[in-house]
Amino acid sequence: MQEEIKAWLAAEERSYWRGVELYEKYGDNLTFVAQLRRHQTNGNFDALVYELSKLAEVPYVPIAEVPASDTFAAPAASAKPGESDLLREMLERRAALYRARAEKSDTLADLDGEELRKAHLEVVELDDQIIALSSQIRHVEVHGKLPEPPAIEEDLQELKTQRQRLAEKRSRARTAAQKNPDNLDHKSRLEQLDADIERLDFRIRQLSA
Repeated sequence: MQEEIKAWLAAEERSYWRGVELYEKYGDNLTFVAQLRRHQTNGNFDALVYELSKLAEVPYVPIAEVPASDTFAAPAASAKPGESDLLREMLERRAALYRARAEKSDTLADLDGEELRKAHLEVVELDDQIIALSSQIRHVEVHGKLPEPPAIEEDLQELKTQRQRLAEKRSRARTAAQKNPDNLDHKSRLEQLDADIERLDFRIRQLSA
């Protein structure tokens, strides 16, 4: 992880979108990722460098400026014809999902009751789509093609793996919330993780039946 991030930080010309992909791969703040994908700004680029520097455990060096234009990083030069188009289409589709999630999340503060519950479920559904698409993107990056439809047993194992990762994140979030009880962001993060784990537990019970 650290070597991949360090290589991006040390690059003479750093792709903003490649940096976003790295944070999405190794970071755990979906709200921050949604913010990054909404706009490429000087502030977002600097925040991205700061967060990736923390993950790589290297000194943070503020950026001078954001590149005038930037695109999603292309696959390796050895990619076969058509593969780069597939990957780019998938990345653009995921960016659209992030924008939709961010827009829906922005409405939550103005809702209550049944409307809030429905909106939250829509956000959760978008998260599911993002997770599923991200898994496919990683497969295409490695194998150059979409994965074969997994068997139910593989689905179940993946859900259990996701739950374990979320449980670890929840443990860290609970510790952070206990240390800073007045921090609403920590409380909101913990509630979101509780809801995500509850949803995964329900799915695991369904597939295990």
